[in-house]
Amino acid sequence: MGGPKSDDLLLIDARNAERCNKLREEALMRGAGLKDFWLSQLGGAITTSLMAHKLGVDEDTLEAYRLSGNVLGLQFEGDYRYPIWQINDQRKVIAGLDKILLVMNDSVAFKADWSKLMFFVERNPLLLLELGDDLAIPAVALRDGHIDAVIKAVSVYMTHGCY
Repeated sequence: MGGPKSDDLLLIDARNAERCNKLREEALMRGAGLKDFWLSQLGGAITTSLMAHKLGVDEDTLEAYRLSGNVLGLQFEGDYRYPIWQINDQRKVIAGLDKILLVMNDSVAFKADWSKLMFFVERNPLLLLELGDDLAIPAVALRDGHIDAVIKAVSVYMTHGCY
């Protein structure tokens, strides 16, 4: 009488493995969809070579900017993508971005670069309260010169259950 037979347990394990693989694939597809969505916001994202060209630097210099926290680059499909909103009309990196990225790099909430991008392109409740509806998206507020407000918003992001 006892418990299930070993063949039954193997069948259950195989079904669980198949279910887990399916769930993992679905999660990866949702994640890829979110990455595409975030990259498409606020003008989209461009390749390393195009970003370097727009900034008037070579790709090695752009890589140094990314590694030192002066621009946000996201690894995507074997290359890096750079959100276009980071560049102002004078083809320079927008003022204050380096300060925001410095705060982010010191926070456990932003260990993944994709978390940084999500913060920049999604509405932020603190900015909504402080700056209004038109400037509730951190990248938009930063482009408009509200560096201190964005620093405040990023500093409290996901701390103690806020935002």
